Amino acid sequence: MGALALVSGLAFWNSFGAGLILDNIPIILQDTRLRTVGWQSVHDILTHDYWWPTGDSNLYRPLSTLSYWFNYSVLGNGANPAGYHAVNLLLHWLNTVLAFLLVRGVTGRAWAALVTAAVLACHPLTVESVTNVVGRADLLAGLSILGGLCLYRQFLGAAGPRRLPWLVGLGIAYIVGVFSKESAVVLPALMLLHDGLLPPAPGATRTATLRQAAARVLPAYASVLPGFVLLVWTRWAVLHGSPLLVQFGGDNPIANAPFWTGAMTAVKVAGYYLALFAWPARLSCDYSYNGVTLFGWTLASGQDLHAWLAWAAVLALAAVAVIWWRRQPAVPFFLGLAGIAFLPTSNLLFPIGTVMAERLMYVPLVGLTAAAVLAIIFAGERLPAVRSAMTPRRSVAVGMLVAAVIGALAVRTMIRNEDWTSSMRLWSSAARAVPDSFKVYKALALATMESDPSGGRVDEAIDLAARSIGIVEQANLPLHQQPASLYAEAGSYRVRKAQLLSGRGSAREAQAEIAHAIVLLERAARSDREGNRLAREKRLGAGQRAGELHDTGSAFIYRTLATAYLGAGDPRRAVTSAKYLQRIAPGHFDPHYMRGVAEAAAAQAGEGWGRPQETEAHLERAAISLIAATILNPAHRESWALLAKVYQYLAPSPAAVVIADGGGRLNRENPVVVRHVQLACAQLLAQLRTAGLRDDADALRGRMIADLGVPAALLAEGAILPLELP
Repeated sequence: MGALALVSGLAFWNSFGAGLILDNIPIILQDTRLRTVGWQSVHDILTHDYWWPTGDSNLYRPLSTLSYWFNYSVLGNGANPAGYHAVNLLLHWLNTVLAFLLVRGVTGRAWAALVTAAVLACHPLTVESVTNVVGRADLLAGLSILGGLCLYRQFLGAAGPRRLPWLVGLGIAYIVGVFSKESAVVLPALMLLHDGLLPPAPGATRTATLRQAAARVLPAYASVLPGFVLLVWTRWAVLHGSPLLVQFGGDNPIANAPFWTGAMTAVKVAGYYLALFAWPARLSCDYSYNGVTLFGWTLASGQDLHAWLAWAAVLALAAVAVIWWRRQPAVPFFLGLAGIAFLPTSNLLFPIGTVMAERLMYVPLVGLTAAAVLAIIFAGERLPAVRSAMTPRRSVAVGMLVAAVIGALAVRTMIRNEDWTSSMRLWSSAARAVPDSFKVYKALALATMESDPSGGRVDEAIDLAARSIGIVEQANLPLHQQPASLYAEAGSYRVRKAQLLSGRGSAREAQAEIAHAIVLLERAARSDREGNRLAREKRLGAGQRAGELHDTGSAFIYRTLATAYLGAGDPRRAVTSAKYLQRIAPGHFDPHYMRGVAEAAAAQAGEGWGRPQETEAHLERAAISLIAATILNPAHRESWALLAKVYQYLAPSPAAVVIADGGGRLNRENPVVVRHVQLACAQLLAQLRTAGLRDDADALRGRMIADLGVPAALLAEGAILPLELP
């Protein structure tokens, strides 16, 4: 165990320098459930999907999320990644110990078990599970599968009441696995594989009949049944109303492919995993479209030759399993372990969220390594020339060779860990490994912009985003599957460049950039709206009432689009975008502030056109939206400053806004203010309820009554307001 700790520590000592990047940002840093110690946090984790509140998904992994919560709030790690890495490394070491115990228990060969576990400890394919903090889901699933098999073998070797603790442990291990990551569901299938291929565990007796054998193992299968039933029930309870439609074809082109084309592509990807197992030189955190091309049924079609080579490799492994079936059943068992553990994420049974990801090889790596090590040992033992040549000195040489291989893997892992220290390094390495993936250039563009907040690298970011768009547009994706975030980010870079050009006095060039930005952002909005429309139809078809549905979408798209419209001198369309922004994200102050900005700009335009009534209406709507922004964020100085300017036109005396340190306050002696506060409160509550945020609305309603003095009757659902809402 100490040797495995040494190898794991050597390979991953520099993983502690890796930041919380990539999926760690929404899943850990932006997950509000993790920030407090209390029952409400646990309740929210148990009753929402894995990506809530930053997105929708069909993933339900509450125990993984609880482990992040344990780090964030219970241990107090917060945004400091060191504590998360320590937990991940501990889990990884435990998995290496379990791999050792499993291989030694099945084969009785300690050295084969040690080599297998050491390879797992330091193989570069494990970096995405260990160094990437949210890879913890794979570590916990591995703990369940490997630990569950070890517990099952202990159960088989026990008798009478001594079997009960192993049964209880097996049931708990299964629950931990399936509620950490869905792929752990395969544990019963691996138990069945064990029963079909391997002799009884030490201490167990052979049974005379199939009925006796079934009766002996039945309690173990029954012990995992509650976990499976609980998984099915909770997934339905939590996810049945999810607006998620289908997998995005850009992330996984198999999602949109005909069945046999998808199956051949999946086999090709399996071949890529086998190649990385043997030679992990070029690694990437992403293999999205068009990093892995769809199978084209012709050797002249890109990577099609790879698919046929993958088939040859898979058939060769199947032949090895058949050949060793009776002679050394441990080899087909571990090959079967690799195959069954890989199957749920293989895209053969159903398309998943990614066409290829190195973290998916974490548990299959154990099976492949054990099978390879055992096949080499057994083949050597069957060859007389090899046996006679194995002098003590040559045995030492073989041991040194094995140590050198493990050392080389550890060095490659250490180098790979460095890629995870920043987004720029990670995506730059991905671009070298998979130069045809749209997501690589999308992420590189974002990292490039973030690397220089002054906007000095905006042209470079625009070029990278354009390259990403060029790859996507080869895919002919349906509207709702087009990457709205890519077009939105590309548009935002154009907006930023326009702002820089305006600051230099280059108005004509700035307007050209704004026009280009609007084209990109409107395309993003169309894709986003189509996804929202189809999601509503899906939920209506699932039996939800229309009144229970709420719109969803990307707040970033509509805020950036409103900014672009303002830059183009089109405040009316800016108002339209800001109104939709309020609809999808009413619980945050920024949409209300943006609506206030747009309405104020529209009022200014109306004044210029000589339309006083229209101007006043826009100013009233601006005031109401800005008051809503200050209710949600009393410290937002920009909202107070703009609100003060609006009231200089609407009701200059007495002064409606008093600017103070840390924000401002409203002067209730101004009669217009009282009416606007009531309207702002009523409007904000209505928006929250429409968006399904009733708990937030109820909490805010109490504050409005107590702190703002709004009559409770005006804030009730269906109340008749003193003035129609704008």
